[in-house]
Amino acid sequence: MKKFFIITLLSLLSIATYSQHGQSSVDSTKSAGFAKFLYDQKLYDLAAQEYERLTFLYPTEKKHLLTLFKCYRQLNQYEKIEVKAKNANIENEDVLKEYILSLALNDQVNIANLIYTQKSTILNPSIASRMALDLDVLSGNYADAQKKYSTLGLNEPGYYQLILDGKNQKRKSPFVAGLLSTAVPGMGRVYAKDYKDGIISFLFIATTAYQSYSRFDRKGTKSVGGWIYGGLSLGFYIGNIYGSIKSAKNYNKKIKSKLNEKSRSYINTFYSL
Repeated sequence: MKKFFIITLLSLLSIATYSQHGQSSVDSTKSAGFAKFLYDQKLYDLAAQEYERLTFLYPTEKKHLLTLFKCYRQLNQYEKIEVKAKNANIENEDVLKEYILSLALNDQVNIANLIYTQKSTILNPSIASRMALDLDVLSGNYADAQKKYSTLGLNEPGYYQLILDGKNQKRKSPFVAGLLSTAVPGMGRVYAKDYKDGIISFLFIATTAYQSYSRFDRKGTKSVGGWIYGGLSLGFYIGNIYGSIKSAKNYNKKIKSKLNEKSRSYINTFYSL
């Protein structure tokens, strides 16, 4: 009911704003009052609609474009920021900062770094230094990030711990995983902490190998069942090596993804304060 009331009020206010704009130059700060109210209430979808109107009515007011970018960032609609930025002047310090941040948070860190390199002189030196640190973290350059953190003299223990976790993250070697499963089926998956599949691999290979051995032992090389189970066992054995390598890669990917998500959340919150 509250949201319905706000939507209705938003529509009426928009009509009034357009009407006034057609008659005289309405002060953009007054017109932005309701949009700011929506943003402060964290109704980012509705606020975005209002700020879209404001950026159309007052294209020179960078604060409207900035808040529109913030709305889309809160909604995780980074693509809309990119589209809007292509047709807007992003030379304003705050707008540029928000644009670079949105690219980085949208897994386009390379592009964000490129734009940062080209336009960092627009940014305040302290802001530019902080963004360089954040871009290093989102790029996974934790060693450089640690140096920048120390240079900046920040006091953010949680952020520093994220950087240390990234720098010291323990990865699993796909080669070692494959080697272990070559020696003992399923052991490579266990090494990659894929315990369930490791045990299943071992049981399948052990069972089919035993069935093959048992049939060959009774009927010799003429045993059809021996060859069938032997083929199955060999297939499972080869698959177990490949699967172990994949498990190690997936483990590393999960660790990286989890750390990246924590970093994204921290950085997003920092720039939302």
